[in-house]
Amino acid sequence: MATEEQVAIALGAVTPWRDLQLAIKGFSGETGESYAKVIVRNGDDSQLVRIELGQTAEVGDGVSLRLDEVPPPSRPEDGPAPTGRGRVLVTVRAADEGGAR
Repeated sequence: MATEEQVAIALGAVTPWRDLQLAIKGFSGETGESYAKVIVRNGDDSQLVRIELGQTAEVGDGVSLRLDEVPPPSRPEDGPAPTGRGRVLVTVRAADEGGAR
């Protein structure tokens, strides 16, 4: 049975999810070009995954990530950053309860 959970990954921080550690390496919130580079660490193994907005990437052991939201581009004329700018939202899907070992 698959499980899904939306996870907010704070920029500049490591976010745990089960046995995984998730972090953002970089992102773009430009219209039509939104993506995030996510570092996925499981024990001593780590990988860098680039995910387009709305797309899904397999990260192993029956776990996949779907990119749901990235911060909008920062422009000086926009003024102060809106609440929530410092995070990327992904949906983590595991093939079963033991999917992330």
